[in-house]
Amino acid sequence: MLKIGEFSRISRVTVKTLHHYDEIGLFKPSQVDPFTDYRYYTLDQLPRIHSIMALKELGLSLEEIGQLLLEDLPPEQIRGMLRLKRAEAQQHIQEEQARLAQIEFHLRQMELEGKLQTTDILIKPIEAFYALTLRRTARTRAERDVVRLPIEMAIHQGRIQPAGTRVNIYYEEEFHGDYDDYEICIPVQPNHPPSVSLDNIGVFTLREIPAIGRAATYLSL
Repeated sequence: MLKIGEFSRISRVTVKTLHHYDEIGLFKPSQVDPFTDYRYYTLDQLPRIHSIMALKELGLSLEEIGQLLLEDLPPEQIRGMLRLKRAEAQQHIQEEQARLAQIEFHLRQMELEGKLQTTDILIKPIEAFYALTLRRTARTRAERDVVRLPIEMAIHQGRIQPAGTRVNIYYEEEFHGDYDDYEICIPVQPNHPPSVSLDNIGVFTLREIPAIGRAATYLSL
């Protein structure tokens, strides 16, 4: 039997972590002294604690790890959990790639102009205009950016004939760090074809955007 400090050194897991795992029932000691409450472990428990730490490195929560370590958990459920983590990791990579692209853009801008361009906010009235619009949800910048290429291709093909700069209308009641309910608006002439369908994105429909007396506007990169 090993005291908790000895097991901590062998397993390379802190005593604090072992205490926590015991409290939540994820990894319990082999024996607890009823008089002193000292925790004791065995070498046979090393594979389990190493499995827990390896699954934690994959990004799984402690609750998910507990489910994975159940002996009767079906293999398909295990694969499903790992596929979900793979999708989350891929999403994180896409977000970081988008962030990297923005950094590269600003670096190139500074090389050309010698300074970092800041965003200028302009308060102005906006007159009513016609636009092809599509309301959608997006919880990350990567999900919002996915529409950019299909729109550019439709413009290049002449299916969309813009008459101004694309704008977004956000429908959130308060700011949460990222908007997830917004409407894409591409200004066009009133006689533009009333709808344009873009693969994997949706159908843009023509409508009139009402005038706004005062609006805070900025140009998004």
